[in-house]
This record gives sequence, structure tokens and C-alpha cells, in this order.
Amino acid sequence: MYKIIRIIFAVSCLVFCLLSFAACSSGKSAADDEELTKSISGKTFVWEKDGFGGDFTITLDEDGRYEFYEGMLSSYIGSGDWTVSDGVLIMTEDKENGYDMTFRFTVKDGELVF
Repeated sequence: MYKIIRIIFAVSCLVFCLLSFAACSSGKSAADDEELTKSISGKTFVWEKDGFGGDFTITLDEDGRYEFYEGMLSSYIGSGDWTVSDGVLIMTEDKENGYDMTFRFTVKDGELVF
């Protein structure tokens, strides 16, 4: 009896997980990603709050590279490659020159949202 209950529970969990993953799909197409890429490419975004001794900026170059600057009191300037996938801006930092980090933002009304 317990074996049947375990099997039913396991199958139910599996179905729930599969349905959850399907619900998380954004439905964004490659054309949407291309349009979003064009809309943010070549722009500099400034954080609405103070950075570290100045403005915190993220610059998205047209060649797919980015750079962020925390402010003049910081000695670190982050850089790497950026792409748009499923409507999300993905910034992957250079491992050789920086840290092994990835940042993700949504873009809403021309602004980056973390």
C-alpha cells in the first residue's frame, strides 16, 4: 500500500515540476530578443541611487561587450559580454580580468530592472 502511495506521490511531483517549467517559459521569440537588443545597444544606464563615490553606470556597447563602473572610489571596472535571451539581458563577466559572475536584468520602459 505504501509503495503505491509513494509512486503516486512521485508521479504527482514530477507532473507538477514539468508544468511549472512550462509555465515559466516566457514565450519571447528571437525577433523580440533582436528588437530588445537594438533598443538597449550602445546605451549607458545610470543607477537611480548613489554609486561608490559617484554614479554607478552600465554601458552596453553595440559589439556585445559591456562595462560597469561603481563610482570613482572603486578601483574595479567590470567588463564582459552581453546578450539578450528570452527577453532577459544577460551580462557575463570576463573570467580572465574579473570575477566569474553573471548578471541578469529585465528591460522595462527603457530601464534595466534587477
